[in-house]
Amino acid sequence: MNPLCYFWSSPQDYLLIGQAMGGHVSMMRRHEGNENLWFLEHFPLYTQGAGCHDSIPGTLPFPFFPSTRGGKITFHGPGQRIIYVMIDLKKRGLSIHQYIFLLEQWIIDVLYHYGLKAERFPPHTGVWLGKAKIAAIGLYVQGGITSHGIALNVTVSLEPFSYIAPCGLFLPVTRLSDWVPDPKTEELDSALVKTCPFLSVPCTKSFF
Repeated sequence: MNPLCYFWSSPQDYLLIGQAMGGHVSMMRRHEGNENLWFLEHFPLYTQGAGCHDSIPGTLPFPFFPSTRGGKITFHGPGQRIIYVMIDLKKRGLSIHQYIFLLEQWIIDVLYHYGLKAERFPPHTGVWLGKAKIAAIGLYVQGGITSHGIALNVTVSLEPFSYIAPCGLFLPVTRLSDWVPDPKTEELDSALVKTCPFLSVPCTKSFF
C-alpha cells in the first residue's frame, strides 16, 4: 500500500483542484483509485470549513470560498506548501485522531530536518514553532477516505493572515523562512517524502 505522489510546479486554482480531489475520492470509495498525495500551492484566497458559521470579515484582500474541509477560516497563497492526502483509514486501521497525530508528527519531523523543534499545541490541531503556528490541518473524511490535509507556511506572505483569526485563533502565525534562510521547495519536498508516515517505499512521482 503506497500512495502515488503528484507535484505541481505553479500555483493552482482552488476550485479546480477541489473538484479533482472530490472526483478522486469518489473513485477510491468505489475501489477504482490508488491512494494519492498531492503537493502544490494555491493562488491567494481565503477558505472556511464546512462546519464553521463565523461571520466573514467585510473587507478581505483576496477572494473567499467555502470549503468541504473541517476547521475555520484560513489563508492560502504562493509560498505555502499544500499537501492533500487521500488515503484509506479503514485499510490502514487508523482512527481520525491517530491520523491527525500522524499528520502533525510528519510536519514536526520535516521541521526537525531543518534543525527546528516544532510542537503540538493541544487541544488545537496543527504544528507550532514557539508560540506561532506554522502548519494548519483541515480534513474531510468520507467513507473512511481522507481528503484535504496540511497547509505548511514556507515563504508565504503573512500579511493576509492579519485580516482574520487563522483557524479561529487570535495567535501569531509564522513561516519556515522566518527560521531558515531561503528554504527551497525541492529540499522541502524531499524531506516531506522522506519522512512521510504513509509511504512504505519512496513514492512514484508525477510532475505538472
